[in-house]
Amino acid sequence: LRHFSDAHYALAENLKAQQQMLGQDHPQVATTLTAIGTVHKQQRHFSEAFTCFESALRIREKHHGRNHRLSAECWNHMGDVRKAEDPPRLQEALEYYQKALAIDKRNEGQSAHMAEDLLQIGSVHSKTGDVRKALQAHKESSKINQHCFGKDDPEVAKGLISIGDVYRQLGQLQKALVYFEQGFQVLQLNSIENAEMSNVMTAIGEIKQKMGQELEALRLFKRALVIDRGLHGESHPDCARNMYNIGTIRQHEKKLEESLHFLQQAYDIRLRILGHNHPSVADTVFMIGHNFRLEGKMDEALKNYQDAIRAFKTTQGHELDVAKVLRSIGFVYEHKHDWGQAVKNHRENLRILQLVWGVKDKRVKKAEEILNKAIRSA
Repeated sequence: LRHFSDAHYALAENLKAQQQMLGQDHPQVATTLTAIGTVHKQQRHFSEAFTCFESALRIREKHHGRNHRLSAECWNHMGDVRKAEDPPRLQEALEYYQKALAIDKRNEGQSAHMAEDLLQIGSVHSKTGDVRKALQAHKESSKINQHCFGKDDPEVAKGLISIGDVYRQLGQLQKALVYFEQGFQVLQLNSIENAEMSNVMTAIGEIKQKMGQELEALRLFKRALVIDRGLHGESHPDCARNMYNIGTIRQHEKKLEESLHFLQQAYDIRLRILGHNHPSVADTVFMIGHNFRLEGKMDEALKNYQDAIRAFKTTQGHELDVAKVLRSIGFVYEHKHDWGQAVKNHRENLRILQLVWGVKDKRVKKAEEILNKAIRSA
């Protein structure tokens, strides 16, 4: 943070001097505004970042016209801001990226800039759930980069990783893993240890964890965390993601003290950045509660579960997360021999699962068995 503060101060002073000497609308002022906007974006000061990029765009369009590469650069930055906001403004982001693509396509044809525009357009389609368009954009981006740079360039790795993300979103984990590992190999070939490398290692680790390859997953999470700390310091969402992942593996191994250490660190970072009601915060609280339940600390477990369910209920689309917590609360009450509360929570869990999956689903049948067992015990 100190690094960013120093950078922002130096750029702000430079901007004042340029505006006094060159005027408010000089192209060099636009360059400095873009640099200040980038610092704001990295600090997640999105409103300030957007204002800087928007001002830079106005100056560049005045001096260079609407179809200049520098104008496309501003549209891309503005798209990045809208996509990164919480909640993201994805339709706006898509419009800005498409404006950049139209400019680059008109000026350059199949170029690295066009490939980057397509990559960002694909990422928005992926976030909106339009996986067909996402896959199409990412594959076109990757093809252009391979044509421009060759198959072993880091830009090609970005495209491969993005295609992997789409396949993971589709639930095709084996196919996703193939693309992630191809991207990883390209980055490794270039001796790159940046955020892209950290993210792909985390993605590979998460798939391997689901496949039961926890030792390999743990190795990847730890290595990614080292890179994240070197890039961002201790208090970054990427650090929290890998702390959470390490905590879940240690929890599964019943190394509960170490698990709680990592989960608590992840929670502290996510809470500070995202707030109480964010799904990632709720999920971390839930896992901390599960840690306490495994330790036999039922009161602490119940408190965390109740905090988690309150947070999940504030966000649409998290019905299955609510059901997951209800089931765990039911188990806590079973341990306390409070069968009335146990039955109540298991019944509500079953109701949600029936609505989501239908009455014949095997997961619903399992929930019915859990409820009936609690009823018999009551």
